[in-house]
Amino acid sequence: RQLCFWDIRIGSNPVILLKELHSGDINTMDWSEANTNYLATGSNDCLVKLLDLRKVFASIHADQKKEHPVVATLHEHTSKVQTVKFSPFNWKYLASTGEAIYFWNLEEALPPQNSVLDLHQADPFLWLENSKEYPETTRSIQCNSLNPNLVSTQEREGVLVLKHIGHIGQ
Repeated sequence: RQLCFWDIRIGSNPVILLKELHSGDINTMDWSEANTNYLATGSNDCLVKLLDLRKVFASIHADQKKEHPVVATLHEHTSKVQTVKFSPFNWKYLASTGEAIYFWNLEEALPPQNSVLDLHQADPFLWLENSKEYPETTRSIQCNSLNPNLVSTQEREGVLVLKHIGHIGQ
């Protein structure tokens, strides 16, 4: 429900405490490697939230105007969010899993780009650079019939691979 930031050099109390960030337990978070200003969280409240860490850390300076650090709340999940993961190649792409896997373009205020429904559980997953080992990405999600664990997004900047537990239904 809350997110704490510590500076281990100065003590055992949090430097920043974001209370009631979610209405349920926070299950997952990921810091963007491509743009370290962004952190995504996923929760039992079925929400994915995107935080701008510049706003979080600016709030510790008394002379700065306090701004709410949540810059986007993503509402598509219908059950708890188990994993969020930024693309390491482009900060604007985020994948999240729960009952489905969703691919988000964070620069656009649109529903997810693609999703595969009825995954039951897909965890963990990771982004890999395109290579000859993986199919070229297309305009829609690909589920390789020989390897249902392989799912890719519409972008040519990376392939999202997930370890699938359960079955992919219709």
